[in-house]
Amino acid sequence: MSRLLASILPARVTTDEGDFFVGAAGNDVLLVNATVIGLAGMAGDDTLTGGSGDDFLFGDYFSVDLFDADGDPTTVYDLSVIGDDKIFGGSGSDALIGGPGNDSLFGGRGNDLYVSIGGGADLLVEKVDGGIDTIMTSASTFTLAANFEKLIFSNIFTEVRKDVQGFGNGANNVIVGGLRNDTLKGLGGDDTIAGSGGMDVLTGGTGNDSFAFGIAATENGVYSTGDKADTITDFDPAKDQILLYWNSFAFFDSPRGPMEGVIKAAQFALIGEELTGKEIVLYDQDTGEVMTGNHSIFARVAADTILTYHDFELTYGNWAY
Repeated sequence: MSRLLASILPARVTTDEGDFFVGAAGNDVLLVNATVIGLAGMAGDDTLTGGSGDDFLFGDYFSVDLFDADGDPTTVYDLSVIGDDKIFGGSGSDALIGGPGNDSLFGGRGNDLYVSIGGGADLLVEKVDGGIDTIMTSASTFTLAANFEKLIFSNIFTEVRKDVQGFGNGANNVIVGGLRNDTLKGLGGDDTIAGSGGMDVLTGGTGNDSFAFGIAATENGVYSTGDKADTITDFDPAKDQILLYWNSFAFFDSPRGPMEGVIKAAQFALIGEELTGKEIVLYDQDTGEVMTGNHSIFARVAADTILTYHDFELTYGNWAY
C-alpha cells in the first residue's frame, strides 16, 4: 500500500512498511516503526513520530496528484493548511517539515533536516551528539540553537525575496544566505559562510572561518559587476580562508582542468603588478577589494589587509549541504 487517502485514514495509525501516509483533518497521531517514505498531517494539531529509517515528516500537508504535458505524474504541495503540530524524528536521517502553524520539531540521532517555512513560532530541538543537523528556513531572522550545525535560507516555500539575518552558535557552522542583501554571523567555532547573492555582510567570529564565493555567479561563470560584492568584516589572514567555487573561478586558469586546494602563486596578483593572464584572483590592498581575473569585485575586506595566494582555496565539492 503506497498511499492512504485522508478520507479513510483513522485518527491513529502505526506502520512498519515503506508507505506514505496522509492524516485526516482532525488531530491525528501517526507513528512509524521502521522504514517509511513519508508521514503528513492535514488540518488539525497532529503528532508525527519517525522510526529507525530515513523519514519525511510533514506537519501540515495537502497534495493533489496531477499529470504534466508529457503525461507523467507530478505532485503539487499546498502548505496553507494550518495546525500546531509535534514532529519527532527517529534514529535515521529524517526530514522534519513544519507548516504555517506553531510547530514543534524534535530530531533524533541521525543527520536531520528541519524545514521551517516561517509562518509561525516554531520550536526546533536537537539532542547533543544527534548528528550533523541542518535548518532550512524562509524566515527573515534566524539564530541557530544549540546542537544545530547548518543554517540555510531559502525561498522554496515563498515567492518573497527579502534581506535576512542569520546567526550561528558555538559549533562549527555552515551558514548560507539568500538572494538579497544579508547579514550573516558565525560567532564561535570554525564556520563556513556564504552570502549567495546580493551585497552581504559576513562575520566569521572567533574561530578559523571560511568565506565561500561563486555559488551565485552569472551564467558564464563570473560575477558581472562589483555592485554585488560581499563585505567580510573580520577576515584574519592568520586563520581564515576564502573559498572559491571551482565552476566560477577555475576557468581562468590555463591550462584548464580539475583543481582543488590553495591556488597557485601565479594565479594571484596585486593591483598594480604586471599581469600574466593566469590570475584568477586580483587584490587591491589599498581598498580591500578582492576581484576575479577580469576585475569584477566579489568581496571586500578591511583596507590594508595583507592577502597572499595562501588565503584563497578552490573547491568544487558541495560544501553547503
